[in-house]
Amino acid sequence: MRYSAQRHWGTPSHAYDSSGSLVWERELDVYGSPRKGNHDFVPFLYQGQYVDVETGLAYNRFRYYDPQIGNFISQDPIGLQGRIALYRYVLDSNSWIDPLGLTPWGDMRTTFRDWWDNHATEDLIKSNKSSVQAALRGMNGGKNHEMFPVSVAAKAKELGFSLDELEKLTIKIADIEFVNVTNRHGLPVPDGPHHGSSAVRHFHNKLIDALKGANTKAEALAIIQQHHDNHMRMRNNH
Repeated sequence: MRYSAQRHWGTPSHAYDSSGSLVWERELDVYGSPRKGNHDFVPFLYQGQYVDVETGLAYNRFRYYDPQIGNFISQDPIGLQGRIALYRYVLDSNSWIDPLGLTPWGDMRTTFRDWWDNHATEDLIKSNKSSVQAALRGMNGGKNHEMFPVSVAAKAKELGFSLDELEKLTIKIADIEFVNVTNRHGLPVPDGPHHGSSAVRHFHNKLIDALKGANTKAEALAIIQQHHDNHMRMRNNH
């Protein structure tokens, strides 16, 4: 059995066996080319990239990335919708990733807001789920309860929610608690805060199930309001 350690952007840097002994390590330059070690043992590069050790190119699902030059070797398949620089990876590989080889938000020409509102599709959101969820959790400075759960972000896009509309559907988690919630068997669960309580877990599950059945933005907003009016309270303000 092997265990890997990763850099802050998700790139493997070390591997250990079950006894904790180091069996592989790799140090990359700013473009992803090895300064120390190689790709043989762990062939993953930046998020979404798998290195072909024979060519040295990294497969990025929709195209190949060349870590020697820090660029893709073919044009962005979505063309100018992505950005003007058709071959470029992200602006700063220390801070941003492009798991699909498509539009990277964080580029100075492509913010997450612009990507969500103008370029994102349901399929892209589903394929890039963890990165999209992380970006949505950062709305309004983070530490929010998202009334339209980020785990069903593709549904929000399907119904036509803009990022501005989703931002308005957030509230700081420190200010709220959940009450009068029941589990899937209809039995009451203890009231509790946003983090770590069974109340918020069951609340989210029921809200998500209801939103999956919404066919319009208006229906979704009505579902969100009903669930929150019934079960969310401002703390110390019953």
